Amino acid sequence: IFFRRLYLCPMSAAAPDSAAATAPPQDVAIASQALGTGDRSAYYRNWDRVTEEAVAQVKAEEEQDRKEADHALGLDKDRPYSEADELDREKRAALREAKRRWEKLEAQEQAARVYIEGETEREGRVLEFQTDLCSKRVIMLRDNKACGYVLPSTLDEHQIVKVFIENCVGCTVDLHCRMVTSHLEIAHCERLHVRVRYPTMTVSVDLSQNVHLEFMQNTFTDHVKVYHAGSRALRITHESSGDGPPDEVTADDFQLSKLEGQAAAEEQFVTHYVS
Repeated sequence: IFFRRLYLCPMSAAAPDSAAATAPPQDVAIASQALGTGDRSAYYRNWDRVTEEAVAQVKAEEEQDRKEADHALGLDKDRPYSEADELDREKRAALREAKRRWEKLEAQEQAARVYIEGETEREGRVLEFQTDLCSKRVIMLRDNKACGYVLPSTLDEHQIVKVFIENCVGCTVDLHCRMVTSHLEIAHCERLHVRVRYPTMTVSVDLSQNVHLEFMQNTFTDHVKVYHAGSRALRITHESSGDGPPDEVTADDFQLSKLEGQAAAEEQFVTHYVS
């Protein structure tokens, strides 16, 4: 950093008296400041300004040097400067694209969901597409107690995507309709009775107790699978084609598991029909 030299020039011996005699009072005050006998705030402000300008100039020169160095090394171009950098950029781009797609799907699913929740002692409620489901195709039954719901076969034409049942106690659900995913999810429920009246290929029951899945005639085939984890007293029945009693199995995941504690609650089992 280069600063200009300041020279203090001596005044001639004859000049002060004549200048002081003729100069107005303002000029005398300025002269006194120059000699360091008056208010020096203006003097220091001037030096602060000079210092700020010098620092700004140095920063500008350093930035220019950095740009020139980056240009010489090819770092100022939007291109990888090594094979590792190229692979890293490709991975980051793939992750951004995957995140964008996931967020888009999540937003679409949330927009398609209808929540029927917080109801108590409401029996035999038949869910209609436009009024009850608000023309949405993902159904969430949540936080309901002692209620009964019917999903009628008239919903088939509206292509219901999926049904979730969560945190419901003492409820019954009659499933007459077809689902695009053919998937019913149950979680955190107690004393839930689901009558499956249309073939549903996948049912999952997690962290629930005393759930009864009643598959009506011809709905439990070799392709149906019931996945369950952390559930107790899961009862699965299948209505036989004759006059005999229904096929039945009761599962307790904690008894089936050879693990302990939280690991036992997370271990998953599958129940399916073998003809």
